[in-house]
Order: sequence, then C-alpha cells, then structure tokens
Amino acid sequence: MIALILAAVLIPAYAQTSGPRVEFVPEDAQGVATLIIETPAPRWVQLDGGVIPEIEGFGRMGQRGTPDLPERRERIALSAEGSLEVLDVSVEWSEGRIPGPLAAWPARDPFATGLDDRWFGRSAYWPEQPVRIVVADGALRRLRFATLAIDPIQVDLGQGRYRLARRITVRLRRGVSKTAGAVRQATKSPLSPLETVGRGLLRGSDSVAPRPLGAGAPSRALGSAAAAANFPAWHFEVSRKALYRITYQWAQSNEPDLFNFLQSNDPRRYRLTVQGVEVPILVTGEADGSFDSGDAIIFWGQDVDVDILDPDVWQGGDFTDTNVYRLDLADAPQRVAETSSPPTFADVPASFREHIHFEDDGRFQGFVPAAGDDHWFGDPLVVALGSPDQASWSVPTPGHAGGSVDFRVRLMGIKGYDIHRSEIEVDSSLVDQADWDGFRFFTHGVDDGPLTLPGPLAASSLVTVRLPLGRIDQSRDAVGVDWIEFDYDRLFDAVDDRLLFTVPADRDYQVQIGGLSQVSGTEIWEVSTTTTSAAGMEIVQPRRITGIGDAGGKAAFDLAQAAGGRRFFAAGPTGFLVPDRVREDLQPSAVDNSITGMLKDTANGADWLIIGKRELLDTPSGGSSRLEQLVARRQAQGLTTAIVSVQDVYDEFSYGIADPQAIRDFLAYTLGELNPPESWNPAPSFVILVGDGSWDHKNNYGHPTPRQFVPNYMFDVPENSQFGHYPSDTWFDAVIGQDALPDLEIGRIPAHSMGEAEEVFRKIVSYESGDFLPSSPGKTCMVSEFDPVFEEVHDSNYDRWFTSGPQQADKLYETMDDEDCQVTGSTPQNDRIDACINGGSALVSFAGHGGYKSWGNGCSFFTSENDPSDPNYPNEPGESLSDILDDTPLYVTIHANCITGNFSATSSTTSTNDIQYTMVEDWVTTARKAAVAGFAPSHLTYVFELHEILDPFYEEIFGKHKERLLGNIDARLRADFDNRNKQILLRSFVFEGDPATRMTIPAPPAPEILSIDKAGSGELTLSWTSVAEASSYRVYRATHWSSSYILAGDNISGTSFTDSGLTNCDDYFYYVVSVDSQGFESRWSNFNETCGDASPDPSDCKSGVPENPVPPHAPSSVAAEDTQKGGQLLVTWDNSDRESDVEQYHVFWGTTPGGPYPNQRTTSAFKNSLLLTGLEDRLEHYIIVRAANCSQMGDPSTEVVGVPHLVKGINPPDSVGDLTVRVEPDAGDGIDDLLLEWTPPTQTVWGVATNLVSQEVHGSTTTPKFTPSAGTQLTDPVLG
Repeated sequence: MIALILAAVLIPAYAQTSGPRVEFVPEDAQGVATLIIETPAPRWVQLDGGVIPEIEGFGRMGQRGTPDLPERRERIALSAEGSLEVLDVSVEWSEGRIPGPLAAWPARDPFATGLDDRWFGRSAYWPEQPVRIVVADGALRRLRFATLAIDPIQVDLGQGRYRLARRITVRLRRGVSKTAGAVRQATKSPLSPLETVGRGLLRGSDSVAPRPLGAGAPSRALGSAAAAANFPAWHFEVSRKALYRITYQWAQSNEPDLFNFLQSNDPRRYRLTVQGVEVPILVTGEADGSFDSGDAIIFWGQDVDVDILDPDVWQGGDFTDTNVYRLDLADAPQRVAETSSPPTFADVPASFREHIHFEDDGRFQGFVPAAGDDHWFGDPLVVALGSPDQASWSVPTPGHAGGSVDFRVRLMGIKGYDIHRSEIEVDSSLVDQADWDGFRFFTHGVDDGPLTLPGPLAASSLVTVRLPLGRIDQSRDAVGVDWIEFDYDRLFDAVDDRLLFTVPADRDYQVQIGGLSQVSGTEIWEVSTTTTSAAGMEIVQPRRITGIGDAGGKAAFDLAQAAGGRRFFAAGPTGFLVPDRVREDLQPSAVDNSITGMLKDTANGADWLIIGKRELLDTPSGGSSRLEQLVARRQAQGLTTAIVSVQDVYDEFSYGIADPQAIRDFLAYTLGELNPPESWNPAPSFVILVGDGSWDHKNNYGHPTPRQFVPNYMFDVPENSQFGHYPSDTWFDAVIGQDALPDLEIGRIPAHSMGEAEEVFRKIVSYESGDFLPSSPGKTCMVSEFDPVFEEVHDSNYDRWFTSGPQQADKLYETMDDEDCQVTGSTPQNDRIDACINGGSALVSFAGHGGYKSWGNGCSFFTSENDPSDPNYPNEPGESLSDILDDTPLYVTIHANCITGNFSATSSTTSTNDIQYTMVEDWVTTARKAAVAGFAPSHLTYVFELHEILDPFYEEIFGKHKERLLGNIDARLRADFDNRNKQILLRSFVFEGDPATRMTIPAPPAPEILSIDKAGSGELTLSWTSVAEASSYRVYRATHWSSSYILAGDNISGTSFTDSGLTNCDDYFYYVVSVDSQGFESRWSNFNETCGDASPDPSDCKSGVPENPVPPHAPSSVAAEDTQKGGQLLVTWDNSDRESDVEQYHVFWGTTPGGPYPNQRTTSAFKNSLLLTGLEDRLEHYIIVRAANCSQMGDPSTEVVGVPHLVKGINPPDSVGDLTVRVEPDAGDGIDDLLLEWTPPTQTVWGVATNLVSQEVHGSTTTPKFTPSAGTQLTDPVLG
C-alpha cells in the first residue's frame, strides 16, 4: 500500500445548525432495528468556569464534577415482554481542539465547583461510549420503552482534544419481529389521551402493542384492607405516646356522634386497630353490655416515629407524627392482658435512665447538606453578622436524680457561612466550644467527643447556642439548631400525672412512682412488647398491671427479674390523654355515591378523577354546586368520573395516616401496578388534586388552619447552589416503570377553602363554555423582562407563529426605566400588561426572573398578594390582579422563570411577607378573572432553559398537533424535558388546573385523507373527508416525510385537489388541514411519522408518486462501435431530446436478428453510451435501446448490429481501482490531514505484467470531474 498525507481543515466548530436528525428504522428480517442520529456541529460557549460545547436539541449529561457535555435521550418502544439490547454502535467521528479549559457541570452555576481530581492528567477519551441504556424498563402508561442516552462529544483533557460523533448508527434488538402491520391492526383498542400522545414520543411505537394494565409484578406489598371493610367505624388521631381514655362523659360532651355510636352498640364488641394491627384495649363497665355513665375506653396510643410504607427521601419520610387508631365492631375483640404485681420486693430503685430529645422545628431551611436531611430548625436561626449572636431554648429536664448528664446539641452550618465557632451554654454556664467548617451538620457531644455535664439539672434547662466570632478573620457566622438531647438519671416522679419509664429488670424490684394526683385510679401498663405492622412500624402490644399498692402516696408494683429492660407507662386519674381528633370513618360513597364499596374495589372506574380534601368538595348530590356542574360537563364529554376524599385514600392506603405515599399507591392501584391484576376499569386518565400543598407537612408553623390540604411530594436538590428543594405532583403518577414520566395527566387546583375551589370549578366551566372569549381568539400577551435573552425567546416564537395566520400577539417588553426602578407607582410595564389582559387574551407567557409572588428582578413589575383574610384584599398595595377587570376573558399562562409555580411555599405566622399564595396559585384561584390554568416552574429556570419551556409550548398549540387538551400539552412538555435530560425540570414543572380542560383557541376538526391518486403527468389528486366547521382547506406537500412542508393548495372549497407541476417518479408526502371562518387551521390530517417504517401505517403515512401515462419515445441515432479491445462494443445514442421524466436507458442484445434479446444492461438518463463487455469476438450482436420513466419503458429503437474484435497494440498500465481518502489526526501541528491510499497496478490493460516508473496524484477543489493537467497535479511524481 502507498499512503499520501495532505493537510486539511475541519469545519469550524462554531458552525451551529439546527437540531439532530433522528431516524428509527424498524426491524429487518433478522429482527434488528436501527437508530440513526446525525449530530450538528457544537457551539463552544465561554463561561466563567471555562468553555462548554452546546448542541441544538441536546441537554446536558448532568454529573457533578465531570465535564459539562451535551446529552440527548431517546425512548425506544418495547413490546409487552421485550427488553432492549444494543448490538453494536458505529460512529463517524470528526476531531478538533478544545478551545480553552473545559468547565465542569453545572458550568452555568456561579457557585459550581470544578472538575474532580481524577480528570487531571487523564489522557483518554471520555465518555467511553457514545450510547448507553439509562432506563431499561420505562413506561408511558401501557406503552413500554427503554431510554438511550446519546453522548455525541468525547473529550481527551490530557491532549486538549475532542471528537464529535457526526453520525451514530445503533443496531438494536428489542424482541419485536417484522410484523408491524399485524401489530398495528391488533392494537386498535382505545388508547388514553396520554397513550395517544405517547405513540409520538417513542421511537418505533407503531410496531409494538401496549401492555395491558395489571400485567406487571406488584410494585410493593399491599397492606391488609380487612379492617377498612368494616363499618361503622371511628378514627382516633394521636400524636404522643400515652394512655388515652374516652369516657362516657367526655364523648357525650365533645363527640356526640361518637357517643351515639358507643351507646348504640355492645361495648364488648369494641375493637381497636392501628396500621392493620389489632391493639388490646380496656373497656371499663362493658360486662353489662352497655356503655353507661362511668364507663370508659382506655388504650395505649403511640405517635408515628418512623418512615412508614415505602422509604421517602424528603425529611427522611417525616411527614407526620399523627397516628390513627380505628374503632369498629367485631366478635371476640382483644382486651388488654393483665398481670397482678402487688408490691412485695424490698429493692426499690431510686431512678431510671431518661432520654430527652427536644426539637423546636419553628424555622424552615430550604438548603440542607444532603437529600433526606432535616429541613426544620429552631426559631430563630443564630446569625452573627459583624457581632456575636445567640439564641436560647428552654428544654424540660424533670426529675434529675443527680449524677452526670450526657449532653448533645446538633447544629447545621447555614449555606454560605463556611467558618464556624459555636459555644453551648446550659443555664448560663459554658459547657462546650468547637471550631468547625462548612455547610454540614455538627453535633456537640459527638463530633468533638462525648460531652458530660456535672449537674444538677433544673426541671427546665436553658440551653443557649452562641456564635462568638472568635476565629481569625471571621466576621460572619450562621447556624441552625436541629435538636438538643439530655441523658440522665431521673426520679420515678410523674409530671402532669403521667410517667413513661424503663426499668432494667436485672433483679427483682419494687417500683414506686411518685408525683401522682392519687394512687387510686392510677393505671400502669407495660409497653415493652411490640409487633411489626404492614406499614413497617413497631406497634405496642400492652399489658395492664393490677394489684397496685400505695407506698406512702406512691403507686407501687413488683417487677420480677427478666432479660432486658422493660418499659412502662403510668397515668394518674388526670394523666390520661384524649385523641387529638375524632372523626367518623365514612365510606367513599359519602363523597361520591357512584363509587362502589371501597377504593380497593375493581368494580370502580373513572376516566376523570378528583382527589381532594373533603372540606373543599361541595357534593350535595343536588347538582347545584360548581363542582357538580363541572362533573356533569365531563360526563357529557363521554368521561366517567369519580370524586374521592384524600382522607379515604389515607384510610385505605396508609391506615388513615396522612402520607403522600398513599396517593401514589392509590393511583398505582387504579392502574393495576400496586396489586396486579387488580385495577380500576376504566383506569383514570385525568387526575385533579384539589387543595393546596405545603412544605410544612406537620404544621410546624402552627397556623390555625393547617395549610396542607392535599400533600405534595418534595424533592431535595442539595447540589443546587441557589434553591435546594421543589414540590412535585408528577411523583404521584409516575408509577409504572423506572422512569420519571407521568402515567396519568395530573393537575392541581391549589384551593384553600370550598368557596375558592368552587370558584375555580366555575371558571373552568365558564371558560370551556365560551362565556368570556377574547375578541381575537388567539391573542397572546408575551411578557419579557428587560434583557435581550428574555426578549429573544419571545421574538423567535413571535416570528414563527404570529407573523401569519389569525393568531396575534403583543410583545410586552420591560424597559430600562422599569428595570432600574426609575418609574414609581404604576409602572408602564405593569400598565402594558393590564391593557393586554383587559383587552382579552387567550395566552399569557412570561420570560424573565421571578419570585414566589412576582415577575421581575431589579423591580417587580407584576406581583401577587392574594390573601382573602386580609381586609384590604383584593385592593391591597402590590396586588397587580386588582387592576384586571372582573369577567375579562380567562387565559392559560406559562412562565419561564423561577418558582412562581411553587404552590408548596408557606410562611410562619409572624411573617410580614406571607408566600402562601404564589403567583400562578393566585391567578388560578382568584375569582372572575385571570388564569383558568397555568404552567410554571416550582424550582429554578435558567436562561438557557427558556427555549426549552416556551418553544415546545407554542409548537404544541400552533404547530402540527394544534393541541388543545392541556394535559396533553403538559405531557409533551415533560417528554421534551426528558429528551434533553432535564430531570429536575421534568419533575418540578407544575401544572395548576384541570388537565382535561380544552383551550378555547379555535382549531376545527382535522379532515382525513382518503386517497392520493395519479392524475396526468406530474400530477396527483388528493381527496379527503368533509369537515362541517371548515370554510376551506389547505394542502401541504414535502419531498421527504421528515423534511419541511410547503403550501401546495390554499382556499380549497371542496374535498379534493390536484397537485400539478410535480416531478414524475418522485415521492411526495402530504397532509391536509381544515380552515375555519377566522382562518384557524386544524391539526394535520396525518403526521407521516411512520413513513420511514418497513410497513408504514396507512392511516398516518400519506404519499404518492406521479407518473407519465405516455411512454418515452424511442432513442435515435443508435450505433454500436467496436473498441477493438476484444469482447467489447460501445453502444451510443442521442439523448438530447429525451423527456424530462426519463430515468434510465435499457440496452438489450442478442445474437438473432429481430430478437429475442436475452441480455440487458441499464444506465442513467444522463448517459448516452454504454460499454458492453464479455461478448464473443467476431460474432454479430443485435442491439436495441429503450428509454424508461418511473412507470414504463418506451418503444425500442431501430436495431443495430455490431461485431467485437481484439486488435493488439498500445499496452498502458491498468487503472487504480481501490483509492481511499480519510481524515487522519496530525499530532504535530494539530491540523488534521487527508490520507490517500491505493494499490499500484501490476498489469497492463491487456493483462500483461508490468513495472511502474512513476505515479501522479491529481485533485480538484471545484468539481468531482476534471481533466488531469499540470494545474491539477498535487505532488511530484511518486516513485515505486
């Protein structure tokens, strides 16, 4: 082989093009599918932390401490039982130098750290593979898929180089045979709206059938529902470990409905359960079979002190302390066992070891060091800015018997305060000082060694945390107090007539308990023995101590020696507690009488499901409430409906305990995922959560009405430098598969009262009924903050969607004066927004900075202050909605900013800037105006994500889908976030409203193309179904199913159209839209998305090939020339007058005059000659030539005859037949070279051996065909 290297220059890396071209080729005969990704060139962006490559259509890999590189994700559809296997990956690479230091992810975070140490000195390309499986078993409801991560750029930091995968070809096996057509016909069962959308979100979905709901394995064990099936019943909520007593008198005075239940039933049948476990109880006076004066129910109650059900990350699953005990009726229920232990032993212990754990939990901190850490700290935080600061807490430490005290205080260094010196005082005495650093937890008494106090302790100990600012160059410090703990020897003295204590039982003891109001009437129960509930909590099985004696005013009993410590609770006559709350356990039909039995009943089903706080759901069954009117509307649309109280969800899926996991499990059950094959039929497609959520799940702030109506799930984002958490509702419905995409279309109505919820329901009905339509139905208010990047995203969408067609938009861009706060009072930007909304708008979109309640950064030019309890509402200062007129057209809003969708936000009772009503929450819940629904982030949106939010939103509304169902728009947005690996955005983006709401922007029904038939030459005739709402039709055409379409026909009044001027034999792809009287188009009649499949879906792929019905004329001037090289004839003809649609010339020959002509060769229409070889010398050959277009051959030419001969003469070297050219990196100068390789010929054209003297290399930069000359010679003669 001979190699020749020529210098070459790569295409500049800054030559940015459009997004990637992705093509999926379904299975071939061997069952192998192919995914092809063609990647555009990267654009290198200079940031403070270095450079990063960006590629249109790609997100980021998102691994902290690693190079910040592009990544895209592609979902590959799987069969019901299939799995994805990557057989091989082939890549066409191009290379270049990294134009600067490469930044680590997240490069755009100003507080991000750099690359990990492992990257320094590394000399190898990373990532090692451009394609990898990141989700093996994902699902969009019944549509299964696997997800591939596409990483098109690899970097070699040691060499400072990168390479780009220009074209990636992935051969896949997914267990699908080549039977797309058969599968398609077999899957005509109705798809949910999400599945209909999902078909277009998965590659190769048309060739696989959905998996039936309930066909998978259980997601986890379903708790027992036996107790929940028994009615009537009552729930007792408790949040402390204690003995609880419900007396005849208390029930009569405080809970009359419970009192009636107790009086109406035999107390010997009272049964108590908790988390599915029966708890033995004491019912005094039950022997007579009636609950009378003086009778009581006594039971041991315990709070929730573990993470029940599935482990949760947020707060370690600490959503509530409240446990729920269920009282119902049963035969032979358990009664507490009794042990008689009169006091006789002489050894009386003086004390027991007490453990005091104290938490204030009055202050929420969004940032914590790691996911799962505690977010609640003592109020106030200790913050020293320039001078020392301290805070103190009074911790109950009753009954110290003397001796040393073990002591611990857990602190958290507040983010942004890196140097700490903390001092701890107990009752004004300094007990510890420690220096520590960083955003982390630090525990005095553990991290700096055990801490022992000499004592004695008062009944209440004052613990002070002080920041003295004593370290070198330390001028600021801040910590939060997480908890305080004391371990000490405590006297057996009750406080508030009750005592929980542990006795070692290492010998025989007589235990004497003082501090009781009186010995008579005291109950002492042993609470040592437990059993594990199905929820995962240890439930006490108590035993009652009888024979209690009076030892000088102390209650006394004997405890015999036994293995291990034993735990007891003593309650004097006034030491019993009553439940925090008592409520009747009503069946789900009490809210919605269409529900059969329990929620875990497969006889139930609903397309449209509401889950809400019962107090917010007005269901009087008279049809008069706004909720019932909305239900009636949905039913009229063909949807089955169900309304479910969130408490009923708790009752059946978390044993009455308020836990967000219950909602997730309920939805999983309806979809057949929790306890397959059990499911609802139909399974829900749309879900609305009615009620506000809050990150204050336990009402630590102490609001009179807790602000958590329907819980949200919270995610920690400790790696983010600016915002450490966000709420997510998609967590509830992403229950099938390992992915984060929702399996239902879910929305939230963040109401705070029934009146507020009713108003939102009224707005939805009014909106859909067209009560207040804008005069321009497609009117959009595009609001941008003052910054070119915020204006550009609206400019680009304006140019794409609003420069033609009936839809209109006002660009409302903030001015520099507004941003700099130079305008006081009502700013011009605020006035512009008011005028646009009051003038009637269908959409309001915003790009810019945002807060919980505001738009704008330097100045807030539009704010939310919705608080109906404020006497000045809605005209309080700063309430921008007060300027919006009542009964103006309702609109849909989308925000590309930060946290305006964070409905979980809340504030303490002392806050002067309450954030209960965040911006979209305010807009949706405000009466008679503003938004009917809204999309907004609950986390941060960076400027590089503006297009990723707004572009697909406008595309869905005004592009080919003309999507009007808000739930479908939400689903497509999240799928697009997933494509770009925006997992936080996928989960944190919030939809507030009803996902079944249809936008009122007009879009007539789409026609259906019935046929595309050949007409005349260069013509195709299309026909389609009639649409009653259509004033006219438009026909669009493309020359490839995935390329851009052009308008082929406009203002068509009928249902057919002949497209002319086409090139015969070329493929043309079409769609048709109907156009209403206002000029609004329908969605496309078809999307041509399956045209690339081996077996395209005929309902989707609409194409035609025009043909010329007239055959080409016969070629003229045909001749056969003997080349005298042996066995060859050169056939020529005149092609100068050929028809435009001629594609080929066919040359036929034989050895018989007039035929037959058994031999044939073909050449292109641009050739006018063809060399026939392999002929027999000195034999006459009879030849004809025929022209052919795409449909037929023309008449034969006049027959000619030729005779080949071999004439020996000049004998030149044979030609080079294996020349190859490829790019070769040059490590010397860093500029890639071109490598030419070939095999020198060793024979002449006549097959005679020869030796070459020299060779020349010629090339041209202007044309692929040229005549070699001195001007084209690239090198000196090559010898050898």
